[in-house]
Amino acid sequence: MRREYSVDDFRAVVHFMQTNVPDISIATDVICGFPTETDEVDTHAFEGRFAVGFQGSFFEDFSETMKLIDQYKFPTVFINQFYPRPGTKAAAMKLLPTEVVKQRTKMLTALFHSYQPYANRVGRVYKVLVAEKAFRGDFLVAHNKAYEQVGYG
Repeated sequence: MRREYSVDDFRAVVHFMQTNVPDISIATDVICGFPTETDEVDTHAFEGRFAVGFQGSFFEDFSETMKLIDQYKFPTVFINQFYPRPGTKAAAMKLLPTEVVKQRTKMLTALFHSYQPYANRVGRVYKVLVAEKAFRGDFLVAHNKAYEQVGYG
């Protein structure tokens, strides 16, 4: 995707922030199905970690993304499918099959739901801003200083 940084650069920045900023909350965006993702078999990387119906091989870039999400267990992951914007170089590239992109999206979502990023915060007290009454009405929805949603009630 012509990013001007590498995976190692990303890891270095995340490590620096986690080491030097107490209670930092790091979010990330992931685009599933960028046309240049390459094919490399790694079917055992996440075997038994979560249940998703996925047939066939993993993909090299996608597998690396899965490993990063698994390593850092980001509390917020915005998962999107690639969409070719008109006028960009990517719009002229051959798209990956829709089914492959959907499978990757499901796998990333399943990985995200397989861990509990806030488990270390249970029992701690935080200042929050109450934003609204929940749809169900039996608790309030609030946000902490990192704009993470917190249920109260």
